[in-house]
Amino acid sequence: KILFRGIKDGKRITGRHDFMPTLFVKSDTPSKYHTIFGDMVSPVKFGSNKEATEFVERYKDVSNFPIFGQTSWTYQYLTEKYPNEIDWDISNIFIYSLDIETTSEHGFPNVNDPVEEVLLITVLNNQTKEITTFGTGDYTPTVATAHLNVKFIKCTNEKSLLLRFLDWWSVNCPDVVTGWNIQLFDIPYLVSRINNVLKTDEVKRLSPFSIVNKKTKTILGRDQTLYEIIGVAQLDYLELYRKFTYETRESYKLDFIAEVELGKKKLESGYDSFKEFYEGDWNGFIEYNIIDTLLVDELEDKMKLIELGLTMAYDAKCNYSDIYSPVRTWDCLLYNHLWKQDKVIHQSKPVNGRTIEGAYVQEPVPGAYDWVVSFDATSLYPSILMQYNMSPETILPNNKLGVTVEALLRGDIDLQSLQTENVAMAANGFCFSKTKRGIFPEIVQKFFDDRVRYKKLMQEAQKEYQKTNNPLLKKDIAKYNNFQMARKIQLNSLYGALANDYFRYTDSRIAEGITLTGQYIIQETAKTLDKFLNKVCGTTGKVYSFYSDTDSCYITLNNLVRKFYADKDKNKIIDLVDTICKEQIEVVINKAMLKLAKYTNAFEDKIFFKRESIADRAIWIAKKRYAMNVYDNEGVRYSEPYLKVLGLEIVRSSTPSVVRSSLKEALKLCLTSDEKTLHSFIEKTKSSFDKK
Repeated sequence: KILFRGIKDGKRITGRHDFMPTLFVKSDTPSKYHTIFGDMVSPVKFGSNKEATEFVERYKDVSNFPIFGQTSWTYQYLTEKYPNEIDWDISNIFIYSLDIETTSEHGFPNVNDPVEEVLLITVLNNQTKEITTFGTGDYTPTVATAHLNVKFIKCTNEKSLLLRFLDWWSVNCPDVVTGWNIQLFDIPYLVSRINNVLKTDEVKRLSPFSIVNKKTKTILGRDQTLYEIIGVAQLDYLELYRKFTYETRESYKLDFIAEVELGKKKLESGYDSFKEFYEGDWNGFIEYNIIDTLLVDELEDKMKLIELGLTMAYDAKCNYSDIYSPVRTWDCLLYNHLWKQDKVIHQSKPVNGRTIEGAYVQEPVPGAYDWVVSFDATSLYPSILMQYNMSPETILPNNKLGVTVEALLRGDIDLQSLQTENVAMAANGFCFSKTKRGIFPEIVQKFFDDRVRYKKLMQEAQKEYQKTNNPLLKKDIAKYNNFQMARKIQLNSLYGALANDYFRYTDSRIAEGITLTGQYIIQETAKTLDKFLNKVCGTTGKVYSFYSDTDSCYITLNNLVRKFYADKDKNKIIDLVDTICKEQIEVVINKAMLKLAKYTNAFEDKIFFKRESIADRAIWIAKKRYAMNVYDNEGVRYSEPYLKVLGLEIVRSSTPSVVRSSLKEALKLCLTSDEKTLHSFIEKTKSSFDKK
């Protein structure tokens, strides 16, 4: 059966649907179905999922009998039942934030040895903002929670608490449950404790299909216990935040993230330990639990990361939790894209992939740099894939040329044969046919076009909202923004899927072709910038491009500023640097990219650079360890400079918070003041620290 939850005619439905899957085998008879390599295939219809599974198992080791088609019956079902874009409404989806609190009589609670009692469970409905808290003892709202819609369900003991929670859950079963680190703690601990305290079958009530599966996931070399509640998606907000915000944070504790994003903190206990807290101030402990749940809900109201995740899931026609995996998401995206063209997919096969050479990161000379500007290639890896028409069916396996990135940078290899043979060459020497656009470049181009279209629709809705203040337009703005962000994330994650051994279309030749071409492009950019700036500044052999990392190149314009604009104030210099970057430097880089594309006989020109940051001062310690005093980023001008920091101690969670603030101030002084002021600050800080 296909287990199904949904909305039909405005009513919620839960069911087990019969399904008759279809697979494909090679055929000599005419058929409208083909593989991406052009082989004709014919459909084989099965009476049930079980029959199809047995067929795959029977022939999986038969070398001359390949089977084609989607063997995940869930995804095949979704694609066939919903062939077009799915029109969904988040208001129909039950989303709950959840947080539990336990005793700590024996230290921090352990999922695999759940000896600590569950003291509190709080759930918050994202749509209605109703909060339901299960706990023993009494609760009296104070100023911290009196304004909230809290229903407190008083229980006599832990067993009563767990049973009443399960009763409530069975009636109000969510489609999505979220919370901070719920996947590794709250859910597995709750399941483990229910199993310990209640009858074994009671835990099945968490699932609308009465199925709860135990799983193990290796994270940072350690096995972690998880539980899959069939029919309820766990979208852990910590994981969503890490994956989809593209921000490196000093810490990923809820308290820190809430302060950064919301300007709010968790409720202070005033006690040295949790045990003292729940024993000394039970009412405050309840409110602590409620506020934790509320903070996650407020993060979603602001950041819409669950809404973004759901957008991606409905777009790919996959389960909500699959959005964390680029491999699963892209497998579904490509399956849907090919299905519309009557093209069928091949089966995944185990691959022992070789090590792929990665991106180029230049070793900088440590020190301070003035008037630093960075240039960034637009979606470098997806653009390389399109520029060289990289796809499983376009690669020419027997047409690898003996080239290196260093030789390409010298430009002393004769590549005239590429034009004769009508092929494009990546920097690892592998060639790709130019006779027809490949499947991968085709879908990547579609996603680029989609993102542009959605951004335009979002901007139009924003303009209309400014004129009319029509609240309905807010929904359109959020929807189009989520669509364009989904496309951005999908495009950025494609390379990761391609380089993954478990991806159906994994190919180390394509993956390494992308990274080595990226190396070639970024080093050619640096070389071009050095040549241009030496000419403009009247210098010889000076290195202006002092650092490059994957798709970004950093230069110092200090010589240019001192030579031509020494008498200007800072704001005027920033304006002039911005103009020079747009009208001259970007033009020079992009001309070099066109020349590079022509040299390698590219399928089309897709590599373009834009100015990113302008900083009056920056400090580089080593690769991926630097700080910049940024005044302008991608055209956004700051009245007060923004401190951009990567890899330094102040952005490491291991740095104590009491030290972190002093480090931030010291770093600011490094970028904005003189050495004497810095030394004075250090002495004062040391004296203050010693007194503590």
